[in-house]
Amino acid sequence: LRKRARKTMPLDQVRAIMDKIAAINPDSHIMVTGGEPMLHPDFFEILELIRDRGFTASVLTNGGLIDEEAAERLASFDNIERVQVSIDGNCEETHAITRGPRSFAKSMAGIHALARHKVPLLLAPTIHDGNADEILDLARLAIELGGSISANDLKQLPQDENSKVTLAPDTLRRVKAELSDFLTEMFQRDDSLRDRIMQLSSRSCASDPINATFICGVAHSLVDIDWNGDVYPCHL
Repeated sequence: LRKRARKTMPLDQVRAIMDKIAAINPDSHIMVTGGEPMLHPDFFEILELIRDRGFTASVLTNGGLIDEEAAERLASFDNIERVQVSIDGNCEETHAITRGPRSFAKSMAGIHALARHKVPLLLAPTIHDGNADEILDLARLAIELGGSISANDLKQLPQDENSKVTLAPDTLRRVKAELSDFLTEMFQRDDSLRDRIMQLSSRSCASDPINATFICGVAHSLVDIDWNGDVYPCHL
């Protein structure tokens, strides 16, 4: 990402791309991401272009730029199905492992602002060996704030610089089981919670019965459009 600093898609190009997508599939769901999408100087104008073309949308953010005004503006978009916040720990030290120092307080302030304005909120920690014991705490926070949680598995790629961050298979299985048990318990306490969590959960990439149990939509139901218009079959 450092090699792509300060590279943003011009608003005219966003408009042209939205028109092309609408012509091909007007039922598309647009995920606005980055890097940090809220650094784009025309961020809210982009959301307006998406809304005006009838698309549903998600915003994937670290939450650090969400203050009361931004949360109120996000709440005004009735087509936003979720604002997904990357939060990788329940304290500064743990969150900083992957997200950098002095970012935890800003992200937590953004999360609470979204909750106060009743913006559909999804917490999205990336599970690794260093934060595994805090994922349940984040799940409890998500539910308390009226949102949900969708934990991602750490994916190691050849170009990764964070080689010190690991995820053991046993850690992944344990955390996934703990999350499943916790959410099942919450379902049993509140019948309406299941619908809320299902509504907020990240969409499965599978789009038909052939892929129903395979959630990677690579170049089938999911494509990634980069800042310069390049299209990739996968955001990784």
